[in-house]
Amino acid sequence: ADLPGIPRQYATGFNSNDRGYLIAGVFGDGTFSNEVFEYEPSENKWSQLQNAPFPERAKAAGFRIGDFYFFGSGRNDSVYFNDFYRFEMNTGIWTQMDSLPFSPRCEMVGISALGLGYLLLGQNDSNTFSQVWKYDIVEDSWSKSGDFPGDARTFVSAVSESQGAIVAGGFSETGELVSQAYYFDVWSDAWIQLDNAPLTTRGMEGFCLNNQIYFVGG
Repeated sequence: ADLPGIPRQYATGFNSNDRGYLIAGVFGDGTFSNEVFEYEPSENKWSQLQNAPFPERAKAAGFRIGDFYFFGSGRNDSVYFNDFYRFEMNTGIWTQMDSLPFSPRCEMVGISALGLGYLLLGQNDSNTFSQVWKYDIVEDSWSKSGDFPGDARTFVSAVSESQGAIVAGGFSETGELVSQAYYFDVWSDAWIQLDNAPLTTRGMEGFCLNNQIYFVGG
């Protein structure tokens, strides 16, 4: 079923065990959204939930831990954000958390594994970042991890699996498409360089299914 709302791009999507969600984005006329949609696959049906309690935006990032999705960063036509929110999928309740511990930025990516969440990379109007930040849900605290070892970049594709994530492709700060690919091992807090992706592509989407990681589009 088509999304019932206005067509948009640069929204943020994620899944629970049995539902899909889409948040925010920018419409074709350049205005921004804080709408929240939920997809029920068994009925092939979208439902619009209550709007999120944050300013409209696009190009935000987040990660899922258990029954919670954590959402932050992004931008609209004049503001970069570093606010941070928790969405409880079972109740639809949003809770505002302490702000992110770094400067406002957009086009970050989020990954999660072993009960930890990460936000990394991104840009603002003057810098492109290689930073990696780790969130501990038990301590409700952030700490800085080692920087991403590849080129600083945006429009990266990142897919989490049980113990880490693959980060590939993107758009470098010098305006070049990149094909570098890395695996992040959460156990060792280490980045492992992989063979380059077969295409120099930005903006791919991806998912993990039966321990296999897939990338599409771009």
